[in-house]
Amino acid sequence: MNEQRPPTREEWGDLKADLDIEFGFQEFGGKTIEEAVSIFAENPIERASELQFTPPVVFNYYIFAFAAAATDPASQGRADLASSFLTLVRGRTIEQPETLAPVWPELLPALVSVSEHQSFYDADPSNYGSFVRLRYEAETAMQEYEEGS
Repeated sequence: MNEQRPPTREEWGDLKADLDIEFGFQEFGGKTIEEAVSIFAENPIERASELQFTPPVVFNYYIFAFAAAATDPASQGRADLASSFLTLVRGRTIEQPETLAPVWPELLPALVSVSEHQSFYDADPSNYGSFVRLRYEAETAMQEYEEGS
């Protein structure tokens, strides 16, 4: 798990430019990964929305709180939690792979774990799609980025 310090207020950027980022800062800004895990577990859809467009330093820190929430044994039956985590990571790998590259090796095991346990989360593929497919798309995007850089 990422053991750095929480991002500073300055590293969050202009909070007034995006209401989701501003609300995310209010919810989990300044918190350690350990302190933020329950916040991501409680409302993963909202937290994914808030984290989605944060600056790389913020995303790359708090994505590990999301990963910890999604891989926690208490997440059983929490399809929205698992799906939100996978979809968020997949989106970042496609849209900004260069920003995720520094933490990708550390993040990948959580992505694999969640994607391989779709039934654990009671995530019906007809509603949530294939978790393995989301992981495949994320891995492919990162591999293409790494080959091109």
